[in-house]
Amino acid sequence: MDTTDCITCSTCDGRGRISMGPTRNVPEVRWSECQNCEGYGTLARGVPKRCHQCRGSGTYRSDGTDETCWNCKGTGWYESDGYGPCRCTPKKKGCFISTTICTHLGKGEQCDELVFLRKFRDEHLLRTNQGVAMVAEYYSISPPLLEKLEKIYLQNSTIYQFLYEEYLSVIILNLQHTKFEDAISNYKKMLEYITSL
Repeated sequence: MDTTDCITCSTCDGRGRISMGPTRNVPEVRWSECQNCEGYGTLARGVPKRCHQCRGSGTYRSDGTDETCWNCKGTGWYESDGYGPCRCTPKKKGCFISTTICTHLGKGEQCDELVFLRKFRDEHLLRTNQGVAMVAEYYSISPPLLEKLEKIYLQNSTIYQFLYEEYLSVIILNLQHTKFEDAISNYKKMLEYITSL
């Protein structure tokens, strides 16, 4: 299956995760894996889905004993004539730096900047093998970089504003003018800068 056969998961808008918070009691944003696409961010027709009753285990606990799941008959999966998680794209996990920058600045997850970045990822990067590899690498290196940024933020509350003005706004301008190679180059520079902190 080619990535062009996939559609973006509407439950998580292709992020592979759902945000919880911030709330009055939990000030930071927390993320959980999207159950609809299982964290992949994309769906394809006729793909088996992980059973939602047993969460893919094939069994459930009843009166202290494990019993075969009635929904998937113990397989952990069920065939769907609709859409299931498309596993031809890299699984999306961890937090994204761009999303964190924008949410810290009060822009929200549907702001123009994040819409541009998602569209670029889905319609440009994920259509080529090189782009898919680049996205997979980004998802693997993002969590430790984000942890580093959160620690820096505790001592320097302007770090996200700086990253937005110095890098992210430039990347968005690149995308608006279809300068895709410049956008990729500037994104790499931002990641290199964060790594050097």
